[in-house]
Amino acid sequence: MVDPCLAPDGHSYERRAIERWFAAHGTSPLTNQRLESTEVVPNHALRKAIARFRDECAAELGVEVGVWLGARSE
Repeated sequence: MVDPCLAPDGHSYERRAIERWFAAHGTSPLTNQRLESTEVVPNHALRKAIARFRDECAAELGVEVGVWLGARSE
């Protein structure tokens, strides 16, 4: 997950994926309930947790994060 965000249904999603979903459906992908809003907000806590996990895994493997991710940083 590169850009986690929190949706109105209370769940976190990858921003690009949920924005595509909302453009096509306008419902929660988990409950299929129609949402009054499709605005999403950044999930900073999850982003930090992912970065910490990624850094710990890279350190454990003894590689730089970019190498461990196949140099796919977005």
